[in-house]
Amino acid sequence: MQTTGLVHEAFLKLAKVDGDALERAHFLNLASRAMRQILVDAAKRKHAEKRGGGFAITALTGEPGIAAPEPAIDVVELDRVLARLEAVDARSAQLVELHFFGGLDFSAVAETLGVSLRTAMRDWRAARALLHAELSRA
Repeated sequence: MQTTGLVHEAFLKLAKVDGDALERAHFLNLASRAMRQILVDAAKRKHAEKRGGGFAITALTGEPGIAAPEPAIDVVELDRVLARLEAVDARSAQLVELHFFGGLDFSAVAETLGVSLRTAMRDWRAARALLHAELSRA
């Protein structure tokens, strides 16, 4: 999914939320969650198409016959692993969501979560190790 399309889809999802009282941290959390959901839904649709969706896909741009590269990570599996991480350590799961799906750097993530940069980096290292171990098993 293109970045612009992802941001537009996330905006449409967030436009349904009452935005008068949204704080910055709350907005960033909602935006990251919306982007995660959009990417996971798109990945699920793509997997369904690979398994016999029955449609011929024709690109209107680019060279004919050149397929887009496969993503380096299975977003659906990442979503499952993040859900398990959320059950164990909700803050670490939120940190991963803000950084990976929301695209925030670690200083912005730390500010959003209300923790120090050092704590955010420590949580990131622990979460990354757990995610790597879980995704390697899958």
